[in-house]
Amino acid sequence: MSAQADGVRVLITGGTSGLGAAMAADLVDAGAAVAVTGRDAARVEAATRTLGRGAIGIGIAARLGCQPLLDRPETIQSARPHTAAS
Repeated sequence: MSAQADGVRVLITGGTSGLGAAMAADLVDAGAAVAVTGRDAARVEAATRTLGRGAIGIGIAARLGCQPLLDRPETIQSARPHTAAS
C-alpha cells in the first residue's frame, strides 16, 4: 500500500485469512489501526498476533460475543472505524 494511513481506523470482517488478512496486513504496515473479526477465536488471536501492534482481534463466536471489547475498554474507542471491509 503506497498511501500512508496514520490515524485511520479500519474494521475488516473476515480478516483472519485470505484477502481480508492481506488487506489488514497492508493497512497495519501503512499505519492504520485495524480491527479484524472472525468466528474462530484461535484464528482471530493468531491473526492479531501476526499483525502485531495496531491490530485488535474481535471474536464474533456466540461464546465470545462482545466480551473482548468489554475486557479491554480502550478498544471501544478504536472500534469506531473510519471505514470497513468485508
